[in-house]
Parts: sequence; structure tokens; C-alpha cells
Amino acid sequence: MNTAARRQPRRERGFALIAALFLVIVVALLGIMAVRIGISQQHATNVQLLTARATAAATSGLEYGLARAALGKCAATPLSLSGFSVQVKCVGSVYVVDAVPYSVFRITATASFGAYGTAQFVQRRVERTLSTLP
Repeated sequence: MNTAARRQPRRERGFALIAALFLVIVVALLGIMAVRIGISQQHATNVQLLTARATAAATSGLEYGLARAALGKCAATPLSLSGFSVQVKCVGSVYVVDAVPYSVFRITATASFGAYGTAQFVQRRVERTLSTLP
């Protein structure tokens, strides 16, 4: 058998190296994409959890404001609940209908966490009206 027939032409040398490099690059890009997707899902979950906690803190502040308004104490009150800053505002009005006075209180509670403009910032506000009808 002729040795020249067994030899590969020069232009075919290194083809496996190019294919291997291409495969390594594709696998690396897939890994980077998987990590980025995982990070964004973790961030979305964290924001969702903070939003639920902010809603609970605002609701707690609202209940506190409603209890104070029922006692006739209507004033702005700052609170701190589990790292959340809660501002409770109350606006009271007295109305007279058929010579009978009654009070109406508008209570607003705003809970916030983190600094505005950052990825961890969340804020929720809830409002209720309480009236003392006879």
C-alpha cells in the first residue's frame, strides 16, 4: 500500500480543534445564560417577598391607626416594623346631620423598605375610612 494514500492532506489538519473550540464556546454561553436567568429569578422572588411583607406592614399600620381613631386619637404616627418604615396618617372631620354629630376618619398607612431608586426598594399604601355613626 502506498504511504501517500494514507496521509491526510494538510488542509484537513486541525479541524477537530476548531470543532472542539466551537463546542466549548457554545457550552460556556449556555452556562452564562443559565446563571443570568437564575439570578433574575432570584431577584424577582426577593422583590415579590418584600412586596408581600410591605403590604403586611402597611396593613398592620392601618389597623394601629384605626384603633387609635376609634379612641378619638387621630394623629400622624411613624412606626418601625421588621425593618419597614411605616407612616400612619389620620385626617378627622366632624359632620352634623339632623343635629347629630358624627366623626369620619380617613386613615392612610404607607410602608416602605430600602432606598428609593435601588433594586430593593418597595412601598405599599393602604387607606380606610372609619365613621362613628350613631
